[in-house]
Amino acid sequence: MTQFEQQSQITYGKQFNIAGNQVFQGPTYIYDEPPAILPTPEVHEQRDLTILLQKVKTFWIEGVLENSIHTSIFLTLDKKTDFDAVQHPWESVLELPNQEPKPLPREINIRDIFDDLNRAMLILGEPGSGKTITLLELARELIDIAEADKQFTQPIPVIFNLSSWTQRKPLIEWLVMELSTKYQIPTKIGQKWLMTNRILPLLDGLDEVQAIQRSACVEAINTFGNEIGLAGIVVCCRLREYTDLPNRLRLNGAIRLEPLSASQIDEYLDRVSPNLASLRKTLQRDPPLRELAQSPLMLNIMSLAYQDGAEQITHPLETVEVRREHLFKIYIERMLNWKGKANKPYSDQQTVYWLTWLAQQLVQHNHTVFLIDQLQPSWLRTNSLQWVYFLWSRLLIAVVASSATLLILFGFGGVFKQGFREEFTFGLLAIMLTWSILGLGFGVIDKIQLSRDIATKKKHRQNLMIILSGSLVLGIILGLIFSLYFAISTGPVVGLITFGFAGIFGTGWIYGLRGGRESLTNDIQTTEALTWSWKGALYGGAIAGVSWLVVAMVFWQITSATDSFVLRVIVGYMGSISILFGLLFGGTISSIVETKVQPNEGIRLSLRNSVIFGLGYGSVIGISAGLIVWWGDLNIQFIVPWLDSGLTGLEIIPILGLSVGLMASLWYGGFEIIQHITLRFLLCFERNIPWNYRSFLEYSRQRTFLQRVGGGYIFTHRLLLEHFAHATLAKNAYRPSMQKQRAFFWLATLLPVLTAGLMFTIAINTFPSGLFHFQMGIVYEIICDEPDSAIKEYTKAIQQKPYFLYYWWRGSAFAHLGANDKAIEDITKAINLTEDEGGLYFQRGILYTGLNKPQEAYEDFEKSRELDPERVYTFYGLCLHGVLFNTAESVINECDQAVLLDPSSGVIRDARGLARAVTGDFKGAVEDFEFFIEWSQDYPRYDRRRAERRNWINELKMDHNFIDKTIIEEQRQNLIRDFFGE
Repeated sequence: MTQFEQQSQITYGKQFNIAGNQVFQGPTYIYDEPPAILPTPEVHEQRDLTILLQKVKTFWIEGVLENSIHTSIFLTLDKKTDFDAVQHPWESVLELPNQEPKPLPREINIRDIFDDLNRAMLILGEPGSGKTITLLELARELIDIAEADKQFTQPIPVIFNLSSWTQRKPLIEWLVMELSTKYQIPTKIGQKWLMTNRILPLLDGLDEVQAIQRSACVEAINTFGNEIGLAGIVVCCRLREYTDLPNRLRLNGAIRLEPLSASQIDEYLDRVSPNLASLRKTLQRDPPLRELAQSPLMLNIMSLAYQDGAEQITHPLETVEVRREHLFKIYIERMLNWKGKANKPYSDQQTVYWLTWLAQQLVQHNHTVFLIDQLQPSWLRTNSLQWVYFLWSRLLIAVVASSATLLILFGFGGVFKQGFREEFTFGLLAIMLTWSILGLGFGVIDKIQLSRDIATKKKHRQNLMIILSGSLVLGIILGLIFSLYFAISTGPVVGLITFGFAGIFGTGWIYGLRGGRESLTNDIQTTEALTWSWKGALYGGAIAGVSWLVVAMVFWQITSATDSFVLRVIVGYMGSISILFGLLFGGTISSIVETKVQPNEGIRLSLRNSVIFGLGYGSVIGISAGLIVWWGDLNIQFIVPWLDSGLTGLEIIPILGLSVGLMASLWYGGFEIIQHITLRFLLCFERNIPWNYRSFLEYSRQRTFLQRVGGGYIFTHRLLLEHFAHATLAKNAYRPSMQKQRAFFWLATLLPVLTAGLMFTIAINTFPSGLFHFQMGIVYEIICDEPDSAIKEYTKAIQQKPYFLYYWWRGSAFAHLGANDKAIEDITKAINLTEDEGGLYFQRGILYTGLNKPQEAYEDFEKSRELDPERVYTFYGLCLHGVLFNTAESVINECDQAVLLDPSSGVIRDARGLARAVTGDFKGAVEDFEFFIEWSQDYPRYDRRRAERRNWINELKMDHNFIDKTIIEEQRQNLIRDFFGE
């Protein structure tokens, strides 16, 4: 039971007074007067409620009521009570007296009626009788009361238009969504306010609900009142549409707005202008027209359309409806020519055409308020253009995502440092092709699943099957593409399994996180305003930390890892990044937008969120990853062979930051921006809207066809909307012919498919032969520590293509086994295939050094420095050469330069320590050896050398220079083993 239900008292009927009229009312079922008092909310909630209150005032009172064409009619509308129009909850158990409609004094205030009816009433009237204006007048008074209530103990009146209630969903769900889309109130906050009676719903346009669903809407309102309990409610509806309903609203009473009397019409004509004498005479002799003038709206339009006697109403029109349409045509013509025809940004034909199209779309989609950011693919005229929208919007999203992936490939591959190399061609095309297929695949899946018009529960089941089937198809397509190469060695099963699983998992993951779309009418879902919460961040970080701890423990048990390098990767990198993501996602919460809402505000919010969170996530993740790599002394090396392994933590920051930033920008609004721009382009291609749509809508507002409601627009009256909606779309001279539309469809559909096919063809031709065997060789050598098996795989790769990388890595594997001559032979072949790779000369120099060939080693080290003058290994090689071949004094500078370039490397510090010891700098040598001992704790293969260095330190501290030719020779002989592994 809500607090209003707890505080209310049910009475068994009473006499109450509406401005002196004694009327019997049955038991009060919403609450008894005086209205219950809400508890004072917290300070932050007071701020949010103030923002909502100001929005309602700005949108509806200042934006609509004070600018309405009704406001020029300074007349008070007559009203009658109509208790038979509502259903009293106790009338089945109590015998209530018959309540005939009774007129109310003209001077009675609408708020007095609302209060006397215990704040739950229905407003009925004919079209144009002033129902919405009466509702807004009540809202204005309730807003004044709420503004004066500094303790926030009264509910906030909020106007909702029922026209968009179409899904037979509970009213509270619909209200929450309306608060989100129309007032930018986050869904969680909106639901809380409704459940705690902070919102007083003023529901306009029950007659605008689709006829087949209108009765269900009445039941939804009744159920909402029964289950939630209300702080009050008002519903507006046209008289005929309401009386045709089989059921009734359970409210405390109803009022009916009466047509204008003859005296009121005369009073208005006298008050407005003396130039309306001809209109007065025509009304006196034309009863059907006088009947039409009983509507405040139509009387006002008559006065505007026939000012200065510009038009005489002499047409022998038969029905009121035809006369009304004729009046609207004259009114539209007068408003289009208002202030003359000079400097019109749009022709009259364009204006009428675009307003007609807009009105028809609003009626078709059951909307009253039009928001630019709520344009959806269902507004496209043809099914073919909807296909183009889905294919191109998803493809453009995939292009941006592929850019983030390529940043990783090129950044970690050294392209930005060393330039583009041949081996990147396939990677570039493969990534672009993969994302293109995914984008087009998502477009097909979305078009199929969102176009199905079936029952909700059944639709959820069928959509799940469509997504699963689509995921499977995408996986098979990707598997087939990449297995074309894998079939050379291991058959297509590898590709099908690998990429098929990736396609299924990836598609399901994306749809799971980006779900919530049910039809073509809600494909584009703009983001809410977001803000930062430290409480949410700590919660998210804690959840991520616990989750990571569980994963780390499982990994520990599976791998039985004892190498502290692996532990640093798990603890320092994976764990820290996981917690960072938890902090960021947890700390990002919805917030309420300030009052000044502009047209297209949803897309503006999406753009703002995209930029802010793209920069924020990119900076935090990029900097954090760089610092973690630096702190953990991690050597970033990927299994993919062309990726560079010499990136420092500082170099990782911009690469990873830009990549993560791009993906975060997509996630936090980028998707919606791309979809919206694609849709706007297609609507412009159809010539149904101009590109600068806001400018046109503002022009229509200046011509009094539309009114601004916050960031949206409404027609000045429902009857005017219906007039445009029922008109036939004139032929648009600017609209492309059907032949051009068909040509555009086939071009837009086939272009991405042909482009993907072209990329596939080029990718297959540039696919490095032997790559699969080469990658398997790396796995055997690095992960499995099986150099023999690795050599076999490298040899198969070389047989398919004599590529320099394949020789290079096979040479390293031979060196691992101690086959140094074969190693030199392979590395020499690699050098002959590419002469600009300094790393090859360095490794051959190491081999020559181990084989006691000083001249050849020196020449290779010098060549590596010539090719890569800024790389650490070039100076390290010269440092080693000088130490091991008795020229240590001449290479001290090279040793120092190597340490300067990579101060965290224990191997380089060890080489300089040896040079210092040889040249008599014992203190410096001890310092370097101690650094090496501390650093090498993470590497079991240095256990022997670490023990040896401890003994050396003891000797050097006693100023004992024990290093002689025998020790130097031992270091040279162990060099290849230490460098390439045992």
